Amino acid sequence: MKTTAKGGLAMATPKQMRKLIQLFEETPTEQMQSILGSGFLTDLRDANISQIKRDKFREVCGLTLRRPFDTILFTVDETKTVEELVTEGKYDWSNSNVTSSNFPQPANPKTKERVIVLFHFGKEMTSEQVIAEMDKAGYRPGIIHELLALGIVQPDLQREFPIIALGSVCLLDGDSDVAVLREGAGGRSLSLVWFGYVWGDGCRFLGVRKS
Repeated sequence: MKTTAKGGLAMATPKQMRKLIQLFEETPTEQMQSILGSGFLTDLRDANISQIKRDKFREVCGLTLRRPFDTILFTVDETKTVEELVTEGKYDWSNSNVTSSNFPQPANPKTKERVIVLFHFGKEMTSEQVIAEMDKAGYRPGIIHELLALGIVQPDLQREFPIIALGSVCLLDGDSDVAVLREGAGGRSLSLVWFGYVWGDGCRFLGVRKS
């Protein structure tokens, strides 16, 4: 039987409580005491959070506004096959289905410098939600050639967070999969993950401004 809070709603789960504790575990003692004494946490608990704009809240608190993404400038060579780009990326492990038959070269391949954007939303997102937010900002999802080019020029970036290219999808055993750069138990990996996966709050998504 689930324990309920005021209003008949289910109470916070142990997992949610652990996340809250982790959020504050490196906070200095004096600042933590100030937060607890201010009553702000109680106000946040009682507020209708869905009606609060985070950037407005940060502005009231005197904090800098969040950047929804970081930009990186580098050269993308679409004239190379994905096999060549995987070799140049020197991954510790790569999915054997990352091949030219599953991820062919773009039409009219070219070599050009591009500004790549890493979108970060700080919450769980579906692929469709990510693409919709990119579209609102005037961006398209990055393709696998752009992802692999990033893996070559910034090989350690994927150790910090998973990076996903939603612009290239291959069909494997009835599932639509996309390429992901991340850190695995064996080191730097190039994986394929189901397009329908709900992505975690730490993921970054490759985007390119629409021409």
